[in-house]
Amino acid sequence: HHVYLGTIISKNGERVKEMQDRLKKAKSVSNEIVQICKETELSNVRLRYVKLLINSCLDAKVKYGCALWNIAKNKKVCDDINKIKPSLMKRVLQLPASTPSDAIQYEFGINDFSLDILLEKIIVAIDVINKDDDRIAKKLLTELLPKNVKGFCSELNETCSLLNVSLESYVGEPDVRKK
Repeated sequence: HHVYLGTIISKNGERVKEMQDRLKKAKSVSNEIVQICKETELSNVRLRYVKLLINSCLDAKVKYGCALWNIAKNKKVCDDINKIKPSLMKRVLQLPASTPSDAIQYEFGINDFSLDILLEKIIVAIDVINKDDDRIAKKLLTELLPKNVKGFCSELNETCSLLNVSLESYVGEPDVRKK
């Protein structure tokens, strides 16, 4: 594998090693969040702050550069990533591990990490498309996307199809994340 600007890329261009590395880091951060909630004054108001800690610490650790991951190809990594937040909530709330993760996700409004990663693909693509016409990245993406070139373009098209989203409806939006 090769490391470029903190991204771990294998010979075939996949980023499985990076996804696994981020998963390990996320588990470490989850342990830290649980300790913070148990050992500080936050223990009395843990529900109020655990969501903030998840968003600021855990999301940043896992989702950095995730728009280039093809999580759909690796079911095990996808499942492991999706277990992180519910598992953390169970530990913070001191619930049995047998508590259904779907119930935790529903009650606390937690999305699967895999959904967040798919949305990041769309957000990155729209940000590139909304750039000035002189940008090389924009020229490349607008030329390669209709041809469904293997890699980011094909994954982006699959994501749009899966989520029933049209990129054209977001073109020109100043803040794609809000919409």
